[in-house]
Amino acid sequence: MKKIPLIYGILVVLCLSFTATDVFAVAAWARKYGFDCTVCHWSANKLNKTGQDFLRQGHMNFKEDASGKSLSDYLSLTAKVRFNTFKVDTFEEHAFSVYTGGPLDKGFSYFVEMYLHENSGNTSGTSDFNDFGRTKLADAFLQYTYGDEKKFTTARFGQLSPQLLYIHGVGGRFGKDRAMALTSTFGSTNYKPFQRNYGLDISQFYKGFMGTIGVINGTGGNLFNSVDTNRYKDVYATLDYEFDKEGSIVGLYGYHGKFPRAGFDDTFFQAGPMFNYLSNSFTLSGLALFGKNRKNIVGDKANSLGGYLEVGYKAYSDILVPYLRYDYFDSDDSDSSQNHGPVAGLVWRPFTYGRFVGEFTNIQEERSGGASDRINKFSLEAQYMF
Repeated sequence: MKKIPLIYGILVVLCLSFTATDVFAVAAWARKYGFDCTVCHWSANKLNKTGQDFLRQGHMNFKEDASGKSLSDYLSLTAKVRFNTFKVDTFEEHAFSVYTGGPLDKGFSYFVEMYLHENSGNTSGTSDFNDFGRTKLADAFLQYTYGDEKKFTTARFGQLSPQLLYIHGVGGRFGKDRAMALTSTFGSTNYKPFQRNYGLDISQFYKGFMGTIGVINGTGGNLFNSVDTNRYKDVYATLDYEFDKEGSIVGLYGYHGKFPRAGFDDTFFQAGPMFNYLSNSFTLSGLALFGKNRKNIVGDKANSLGGYLEVGYKAYSDILVPYLRYDYFDSDDSDSSQNHGPVAGLVWRPFTYGRFVGEFTNIQEERSGGASDRINKFSLEAQYMF
């Protein structure tokens, strides 16, 4: 195990010796409506009931149009700076990106998340700018919303991801790293839950229940912004229920896909339950996803299982939030493909639109023959938005 130098721990403690009163969020919408960020956020980027409803309704109020609005109501800039200790100690300007969205006309709205720069993770070779960075379009869609707060229908068209997964860690979250169950491929597929693809989805909300079905290209988790090369379309569906005033949710997720391989079609699916419980002082969330895919031309199947359980606590109002998560992922139902272990961190917000996150990861990777590797990693991330 690699020891973390004492100076890094001292720096974190010094950072945490100050306090503030405001909460990080998409700054444009806070300016636009004149709200404190806690109106939509439970803490540390997690959405409460108001924030979840605002997300689902297209980042707007019903019947709102774009008349009389200024650019500052629609546009936010954000950046992430990191220090990592894993194999090597390194500083990293991870990303600089643009968030823009809101009403276009009655019922119509849009949202775009665009990375003007993101660290590619490469240590050699070339990249978009020959400096190991890249540009990346994340979400970019047009939405139509019809109805009222108790009953509404939405349609989204563009590059998107399921909103239920967004609420459960694909989008706003405590830590720097997403859970392995969201970012890992299984079997021989390129699919993973954390992906954005071209397509459309339709949702229906009624008295706390939300059902969604989407049709997308399904090019795979490693292929962002790529036009599909086959005629198959993937399908996802979600069903959830928002059951208290804080915005606690229980839900189900399912995904079915297919893409051609040499001599056969690789058909796969993934499905499972998830929940997100919120109270005034703590939150508990988790999910379990079961997957199956066809491995070869003779029809052999591979099974996968992934999940996480995470708890967060408001140790000092909305300013200091420690969190603990346990991750598990098995890509093909074997003892030699299991990855599991805890992730612990602390979120601190020293100013209105920003936060610091210190995160420690301790993951055990099982290998064939009974061998295993232990991954110990510490990261400190500073994020700010205007």
